[in-house]
Amino acid sequence: MRHCAAAAAAAAAAAAAADADADADADAAPAVFNGTAYIYSTHDELSAPCTVPPCPQSGCCSGDWWVWSSPDLVSWRRASTLKDWAWDKFPGQNWATDAAQRNGKVYWYVSQAGGSVAVASAPTAAGPWADPLGKPLLTEAMGKALVPPSGLRDPGVLADDDGRFYLVVGSCTGSVQPNSGCYYAAELNADMVSIKQLKHLRYIWMPPAVCGFLK
Repeated sequence: MRHCAAAAAAAAAAAAAADADADADADAAPAVFNGTAYIYSTHDELSAPCTVPPCPQSGCCSGDWWVWSSPDLVSWRRASTLKDWAWDKFPGQNWATDAAQRNGKVYWYVSQAGGSVAVASAPTAAGPWADPLGKPLLTEAMGKALVPPSGLRDPGVLADDDGRFYLVVGSCTGSVQPNSGCYYAAELNADMVSIKQLKHLRYIWMPPAVCGFLK
């Protein structure tokens, strides 16, 4: 279940206020699974020391990925944590996420720095999280090979009415931004940890005040 960005931001702020370990929650991806609301988020530890260069600027996105849960959208608790994998080439650079439920499992798609996407899976919306691939689902090299090229990051999952799921990723740099767009979508296979062909999406600019999807 998708919500307006403003509602997600407000819920993330309420969740962050419930935990003193983080300076800020960010990139809130809301969902409702089995009647419970969840937020899948990054968080910033602005005072965290830089231990593995290159380091995120000002500590942005330097914390683990978090899951928050709420029965009423008012009271929130931190329900789960996902840490860097041992094979992660960008430890401590944990960017935006999204999650989807299919085949009795929840799949959590996460950005590793600005150019790759990994996936975790679990029997519940709050884990325990497994590493089904042992490597990224989408790599930096895959993004650079696309025409136009893209940084494959900040995944979003779209569930179609026909039961199919799609992963939308991308970012733009240089002369192609913003008119040509560098966003891509790929249908997820039934296993939810592999994709069909990435297809280029034409970017349509919308004012920040607009909330919702184009029909």
